[in-house]
Amino acid sequence: MIRRRQTIKRKDARSLLDELSGKFGAIEAQRIEIAEFEEKKIVFLDERIAFVRDENGVY
Repeated sequence: MIRRRQTIKRKDARSLLDELSGKFGAIEAQRIEIAEFEEKKIVFLDERIAFVRDENGVY
């Protein structure tokens, strides 16, 4: 069950987009949200699940 879903701050969003773009190519989004699920963080870009982040990185 997803515990919390929140929109992140602009500075944090830019940092996250830079990290994702470096790994997966150019990525842009108008709205970025992060939800916690078990020990993972789920990244939503414009209302879609895009990436999962955990202690092993982003995938």
